Amino acid sequence: MEEKKIELGDVVRSKNGRFKGEFFVVVGLDDNYASLVNGKQRKMDSPKRKKIKHLETGIGHSEHIGEKLTNGLKVTNNEVRITLNSVREEGE
Repeated sequence: MEEKKIELGDVVRSKNGRFKGEFFVVVGLDDNYASLVNGKQRKMDSPKRKKIKHLETGIGHSEHIGEKLTNGLKVTNNEVRITLNSVREEGE
């Protein structure tokens, strides 16, 4: 099975750990780790660092957030919450 390449702005779900089943937005990548935020418990100033293999990918993508991160612009916690709420509503 081929894994989808993870990108900035992707919406992922945690498969393991304390936040199992929760949705996050990817705001940083390095080697085998992704930095994740959800705008509530994990905000932009303190992202959760998690191994990519522990993430379910392909759930969604925020072009707006991905582009802002790529260009070095500030992303707000409110933007993250809005993105995650829209993904949750689509899933229902």
